[in-house]
Amino acid sequence: MSDVLGSALVCSADERLREAVTRAGYRATPAPTAGASQARMMQTAMPVMMTLIFYAFPSGLVLYYLTSNLLAVGHQLWVRHRLRAT
Repeated sequence: MSDVLGSALVCSADERLREAVTRAGYRATPAPTAGASQARMMQTAMPVMMTLIFYAFPSGLVLYYLTSNLLAVGHQLWVRHRLRAT
């Protein structure tokens, strides 16, 4: 597997993780049914689109995006934990 494809697939997996964490945070609040099917489609299509987009990007930019997403996931989990504690 080439480095470019590997980094694109890692970012795609990161996008899937980010959306799973976001989706888990919104389970407590009821989602409107009109946008539920569109949200489900975006959660499926976004990682595939991101793989295709990141395939053409320089590896430094892909690394920056990956780091930023991982920090955002960590921050979201931390905030959710702090809100439950109060």
